[in-house]
Amino acid sequence: MKTTLLFLSVFLSASFFGQQMTYVPDDNFEHDLENPNDLIITWVPDDSVETSILESLTAFGSDFSLIQDYTGLEAAVNLEYLSINQTTGFNLEPLPTLHCPNLTHVELWESGFLGYLDLSHCPNIEYLDIQASTFTGLNVDGLTSLTYIEAYLTSIYELDVSSCSALTTLVIDDNTNLTCLNLANGNNENFIHLTYPIGGNLTCITVDDPTNTNWPMFPNGVPTELPYSLNCGDACSCETITTQQEVTSCDSYFWDGSGQTYSESGQYTENLLSQYGCDSIVTLNLGVISVPEPIIIQNGNTLSCDNFATAYQWLDCDENYAPIEGATDMVFTATQNGSYALEITFNECSDTSECYIIDFVGISELNSTPKQIIKIIDLMGRETTFKPNTPLIYVYDDGSIEKVFSVEY
Repeated sequence: MKTTLLFLSVFLSASFFGQQMTYVPDDNFEHDLENPNDLIITWVPDDSVETSILESLTAFGSDFSLIQDYTGLEAAVNLEYLSINQTTGFNLEPLPTLHCPNLTHVELWESGFLGYLDLSHCPNIEYLDIQASTFTGLNVDGLTSLTYIEAYLTSIYELDVSSCSALTTLVIDDNTNLTCLNLANGNNENFIHLTYPIGGNLTCITVDDPTNTNWPMFPNGVPTELPYSLNCGDACSCETITTQQEVTSCDSYFWDGSGQTYSESGQYTENLLSQYGCDSIVTLNLGVISVPEPIIIQNGNTLSCDNFATAYQWLDCDENYAPIEGATDMVFTATQNGSYALEITFNECSDTSECYIIDFVGISELNSTPKQIIKIIDLMGRETTFKPNTPLIYVYDDGSIEKVFSVEY
């Protein structure tokens, strides 16, 4: 009987822990999700909430709350309505990026959120009201259903609504931190209400047509306090810049674009940011030329190269690797003692050998021993024996060769 009860207990625990959980570090947020009406007397926070609870939310509101971190809200993928108000007494963690295809209404009033607000993954938002909030950035890219934006008394530095083609109302006055504004959504004449800060950091507004003065909200003509432009050349007027770099390098190449060193030919791409934070896609077409290290054969005072190259230049190591005039062949015969090296060039890339010492005293002593014939070959390169009246080539043990023609009558 004890064994059965133990098995049942383990089974129930496994079922409980088998639930998919979402990390919710804020105890007050966890409480509002799991025990909003205090029905669970012995409720204890554990920094996690069943994901199904968050997925079941279609509306979430929080007024005068003690919540300081809304991490976990990203799991509420079925939200249709979101309202968070009266939290200015805190420096809240950034609101997590939401992916809510059904979300249409967002209100964030007097909220102390820090950082960047990204709503670009909620494409059906229609109404956005952010007042007296501390967000420093707002991303509404792709919100083609958005008709109303109010960002009053916020800390937003830049606002680009160029992809919000249905927008009719934009209220952003008293936002003196704003440095750039892009209104070029293709439907500027649909605006019925537009206010923006005057006298702050905003010096230009990007619009569809700066010559059009027939906006319905401006019956007396477009205001002239700020210039309207097709492109203000700021962070809100970004266009993706695509560039190609063609580079040929010897052995390897360090690319500033990626901070990497490449030793193989290929195509490498990096997404960079321009001075205004705009995307800049740079493609490097790299050709790497590898030059083999010169192979030098020394025979007495003669140095010869065993590599094929497009150019050869023998160098005087004792004269700081100075080029030796006229010494541009595969074979170099020194006329005085010294130290010599070879620089070979292949497709405009070069490599230099180590230095080889030529010592005539040593050579003369070496050459005091008579050289010996090691083989005889004919003019076709075939090894043969001595034959009179026939042109032959003698090959000696010191590497030298000699043409011989012996006549016998």
